[in-house]
Amino acid sequence: PDTQDAGFEPALKALTLKRFLALVLLLDQAHQRDVLGNNTCLFNKDADIKRSDAFLVLLNRELLKGEGDLVKHVHHYGYKLTVEQSSLDEYSYQITNLAEDLRDGVRLARLTELMLAHSAEPVNLLSQLQVPASSRLQKMHNVKLAFQCLKSNGCFLLDSSIKDVVAGHRENTLNTLWRILLHFKVNELVDT
Repeated sequence: PDTQDAGFEPALKALTLKRFLALVLLLDQAHQRDVLGNNTCLFNKDADIKRSDAFLVLLNRELLKGEGDLVKHVHHYGYKLTVEQSSLDEYSYQITNLAEDLRDGVRLARLTELMLAHSAEPVNLLSQLQVPASSRLQKMHNVKLAFQCLKSNGCFLLDSSIKDVVAGHRENTLNTLWRILLHFKVNELVDT
């Protein structure tokens, strides 16, 4: 075989690896700096791996045996992989069914955060939620958290409404939303 051909394959592999690592680092940095926009997920929702560093560990284990810790090598050059996709990153805040979609408390907590975003002390409720909320107890916790925050900001809500929201009681859920909207005088915030 020709000597140029013998060196071509290793050089191509090295170049491919460099480009692949550059892509991983670029996407990690872009996500970290919010260049990709809100709610952009780097990983498939059904994927087993949801962290950039775990992805490199998998790449290292499956394709680069004997190369050492790839994450350490990347860190040595000044790159720190930080993206970790959580359940909240994958959450769709769109409401299609008023009674059903507010039951887990996540959308209600997000609404609360948005309504209080310009207040003296903006709140971060989403980090305190239990997500995904699969049990009734977790849903109660999430809705109760949103209610407590709204009440502490002067919104008049009945404690009995927590159970109604979690149960998906349409009329009482709508009543709760109206109370929130009237409290924050949404008609003054939205041009009609």
